[in-house]
Amino acid sequence: MNVYSLNTKMRLKYTYSKSIYKGIIMNKKLTKETRNHMIREIQTYFSEERSENIGDLAGENLLVFIEEKIAPHYFNQGIEETKVMIEQKVMNIEEDIDSLKRPLQLKRR
Repeated sequence: MNVYSLNTKMRLKYTYSKSIYKGIIMNKKLTKETRNHMIREIQTYFSEERSENIGDLAGENLLVFIEEKIAPHYFNQGIEETKVMIEQKVMNIEEDIDSLKRPLQLKRR
């Protein structure tokens, strides 16, 4: 095994394990098929839009970059939007429950 292929394998292993660690933190579990599909999409984009051919390693590195640096922004925005939606639903439920209350007839002495 030459030095280039050893370095490439070590980088792939490090990149993959780093992305797995980040995946656990964000609770995203992508199947190998999904990751491969995403890498192919990245490669297709570079080929069609930039007339550049990139390999699997470059595609995976870009995917890891997106996962680590860009995806968390979308994830956090999704969380914020979900919180607002749930708060609105809870308010509606509270209004619905309050509408079920029966009037009290208090006797005065």
